[in-house]
Amino acid sequence: MRMGSVPALLFCFCACAPLTAALHIEVVRGEGNNNQYGRPGESILVRVSDDAGKPVKGASVIFSTVATVPSEPYVDFGGNGTAAQAETDESGTAGGPPARAAGGNGPVEVAVVAGKDGETANATVHQMNLGFVAETGKGEPEIAKLPLPDGQRLTDSHGDRIVRLKVIDSAGKPVAGAKVLLYFPPHKSGQDSARTENVAVESRSDGTVSLALDPKKFRGIKAIRISAVANGVTSTRFFMIE
Repeated sequence: MRMGSVPALLFCFCACAPLTAALHIEVVRGEGNNNQYGRPGESILVRVSDDAGKPVKGASVIFSTVATVPSEPYVDFGGNGTAAQAETDESGTAGGPPARAAGGNGPVEVAVVAGKDGETANATVHQMNLGFVAETGKGEPEIAKLPLPDGQRLTDSHGDRIVRLKVIDSAGKPVAGAKVLLYFPPHKSGQDSARTENVAVESRSDGTVSLALDPKKFRGIKAIRISAVANGVTSTRFFMIE
């Protein structure tokens, strides 16, 4: 099980509570959700009641991802990790941070533990992660600037400045055939758009690209804009000129 920032409280619920729980958990929202990569997640909402069916106010609720091996898909709660804590209100309801897809495509289980005054209840929410870019080949590519190999000069025999880049996907795998475009700032201040340099090269099988920049064209320019287009998606990064 992946744990987030509240493992101690979760352990206390499980280790200290009696086997027979007087609390009950109803999953109001989140059961059967499809979590799409790159889209805002939805919070899981539960309602805690007692044996009489009355709402329980002030119960602590822990949401945590259940996974048997590290490579399994899971959810991230609002960017704060794989566990989150909430407290029920007057109606007995509590919601966790938005559950965002992470780890890969496939089924996800979220364990829910509620506790108050030594009584606990447990529930499991079943969801599905879809659209992971490492499997679909889609998503925004990443552009990384690479250092020059040992012994290679910053300029070639023509005096052009050499810049090496690598295009990768979100899983860190190289993207071959990505179209790489180079942009310089506008000729004059106040112009709306950058001018496109006559550079449109494709990344190699290892995702790398080498650009030769004429120093006369970027004299006085401190940064250039590079765009990479892969699978119909464009990513843009700015790089300082050394």
